[in-house]
Amino acid sequence: MRTIAIVNLKGGVGKTVTAVNVAAILATEYGQRVLLIDADPQANATQSLLPPGEYNTLAGLLTIPDAYYDDLLYHSSIRGLDVLPADDDLRSLDLALLQGEQPNRQAIRGLRDALTEDDAYGSRARTLRSGHRRLHRRGDPH
Repeated sequence: MRTIAIVNLKGGVGKTVTAVNVAAILATEYGQRVLLIDADPQANATQSLLPPGEYNTLAGLLTIPDAYYDDLLYHSSIRGLDVLPADDDLRSLDLALLQGEQPNRQAIRGLRDALTEDDAYGSRARTLRSGHRRLHRRGDPH
């Protein structure tokens, strides 16, 4: 598994456009399986690659104790390109982190470990932590 991060503290420099284009080229031109993790609360990459709708997002992965990564990854219309969406909840998470709260690092490690396995996000459901609680879509009863 290769990881490519596109980072710049300045806004408006083309990070999202670059990430979406690199991901699309890797998937279409090189036949690679690509997971784009949208870590921006503006969620422009998510909006570019997925139809409008309600999604489980990166913020959920970082805040919900037990999560199934299969519930977080969505297939885009580009074959081989999947998305871990973002939403505005990441803004609230930024504020919580500034106040000393800790993200669910175990879930982040679990996602990384699951993605390094063969058939990383295939048909087999893998839990990021032990337990049976799953992420719920916003608005669904828990």
